[in-house]
Amino acid sequence: MSYARTKEHVDLAHEILKANGIARDNLPYSDEFIEIHIEFCNRAQLAPADYPKYNDFWKLLCSAAKKGGLAREPKVTTEE
Repeated sequence: MSYARTKEHVDLAHEILKANGIARDNLPYSDEFIEIHIEFCNRAQLAPADYPKYNDFWKLLCSAAKKGGLAREPKVTTEE
């Protein structure tokens, strides 16, 4: 079965990205990507057969990031 992205799933992915403070572009092939995928599937209450494949989940995260509001605060460095 193919994963069907919904507006609710995009909103949930956006919420998860924002709450975790992780830049989307840093996610592919990282442990955080797997953790966020698992969190998303659990919070969306998807049956295992309905879990999005990683490539579909990446597309969902890209859509969620387009909603904006995910910019991270620049790191402050102190020079001595």
